[in-house]
Amino acid sequence: MRSLILGGTKGLGQALAAESVRRMVTPIVVGRSAERARSDPGLAGCELVAADLSDPRALLSVMQPDWQDIGYVFWVAGIFLRKPLTHCTIEEVAAMTATHFTGPIGALTWFHHLMQNARPLADPPGQPYHLTVIASTSSWRMREHESVYCALKAAKAHLTRQYARELVADLPGSLVTLVNPGGIKTPDFWGATGQDIGAFMEPEALAKVIWNLVLLQTAPFAEIQILRGPDGSPRVEGGPRLPEQPF
Repeated sequence: MRSLILGGTKGLGQALAAESVRRMVTPIVVGRSAERARSDPGLAGCELVAADLSDPRALLSVMQPDWQDIGYVFWVAGIFLRKPLTHCTIEEVAAMTATHFTGPIGALTWFHHLMQNARPLADPPGQPYHLTVIASTSSWRMREHESVYCALKAAKAHLTRQYARELVADLPGSLVTLVNPGGIKTPDFWGATGQDIGAFMEPEALAKVIWNLVLLQTAPFAEIQILRGPDGSPRVEGGPRLPEQPF
């Protein structure tokens, strides 16, 4: 069995891919920086696929029929933007929306069709899979000047809840995990924001926690909050959160 990491060439996605290797689940890592990721010894033995996940059809051009043995899918892709809404350009909003939402939705749609057509003679036909979506605590928390980012994380989280019912109905035996992590120590993600990430969670520690949760899950759907402990270590809390109020 293999895993598919959508957005696995940097940050948490790369850590999830490396953890997949350690657990002897060979990952297929898809992202724009696939060539750069080849230098990571933790990804030795995995398949690196260069594709721009902001394009809804990107996965279709690289997907292979033998991907039908994939048992775990991680949707991780994302970029960051910290600006008041009215200071954002149309191009910035479009890029954020494509990278966080519309592009990966296209990738997931094409992959789902592939799995629906697997094992056509089985009863029921198709191959179930375990989808893990990495959203954010920003899907329910208030953040300063992050309206676009938080809105897309909230959309991603609720799409996951809705899609969970469709996936389990289409391919019985499938599972869905929605993970809302807090701040992660990934310098590339935060860019030139000046954000102090010293006390943020290490992506490698977070990846271990997420894989443990995924492998132990038996219910069709689980929503998990992973918050920062006082020492920056991951602290797991189950269940959804109500959105924080602006005033």
